[in-house]
Amino acid sequence: MANTLYKEEQDYRNWETIGFIAILIVGLLYGIISGNANEALAISPMWISGCLVVLTVHMLYLLNIKLRVSVSDKNISYQYFPIHYKKKKVKIEDIDYCAVVDNGLAQSYTGGNLNFAVREQMYSVSGRKGLHLVLKNNKRLFIGSKNPEQLKQNIQSLVRK
Repeated sequence: MANTLYKEEQDYRNWETIGFIAILIVGLLYGIISGNANEALAISPMWISGCLVVLTVHMLYLLNIKLRVSVSDKNISYQYFPIHYKKKKVKIEDIDYCAVVDNGLAQSYTGGNLNFAVREQMYSVSGRKGLHLVLKNNKRLFIGSKNPEQLKQNIQSLVRK
């Protein structure tokens, strides 16, 4: 049985984004209840209701995002829920290179924390702060972490063995 060396779970809690969506939902609800949205903006109630449903589903999705990372003596497993229903695993012997990436707070706010990773698979809820892995098959993987240094130390201690 594998010995777990590191375990972490993260939630998406970018309160600015969640608050903005909540304000939009409250505004749409107010418009529907008061009937002002139909008259002032000449928008159909069906369209407003559709927007309300889409915003509510989006907010529920953001509130349910979880990134689970664990390192054992045999592999690194990660799960980006609700995208992954099963844990994904990377064997320690398949790791060729690992590096800590820790962009500052100012950098994480440029672009609204959006990342378009073309050359790597990226799983993060905390921006560009985590561990960058290059596997022996040239696959690149970025796993977000609250404690990237501790995660890297655990992985490097296993790779050296």
